[in-house]
Amino acid sequence: MSVYRSFEADVLGKTLQDLDGEDWGGPPYPTSLVETCHRLRRVPLRDFADEDLRIMIGQDIGLDYLIPLALDRVEDEPWLCATFYDGDMLWYLIKRVTYWPTHASEKARFDRVVDRAIDTYLASDPEAEWMFDDHVVELLNMWKAGI
Repeated sequence: MSVYRSFEADVLGKTLQDLDGEDWGGPPYPTSLVETCHRLRRVPLRDFADEDLRIMIGQDIGLDYLIPLALDRVEDEPWLCATFYDGDMLWYLIKRVTYWPTHASEKARFDRVVDRAIDTYLASDPEAEWMFDDHVVELLNMWKAGI
């Protein structure tokens, strides 16, 4: 796992529950996703795995803390496979459309990540075994076009 750079150690040692001051209690109903989200609210930020970030970001939970951590990860590896396929973290980040307009510095960081991801895609060997997911490439191009 890469080193998180977005926050100081004291913040990384805290949980989302610590940071937002809200105790959600136990899950209101027993589905895997609900139970996972409730559990992850009690995990220190420094202990979030890529999949944990993807899950919580996908549910729009803790974005002010988790998107900067996800940016730390994709800055190191733009086509990061958090769970499903290469570039799935990019897809989850692009889909947070309400976050970006109010977070200019994070958007600037993400713009640079998208540029690197597109450059990597364009420089890739089309005959290579590893292929880029077409819908992620399409989203990256839409992001660059401002759509």
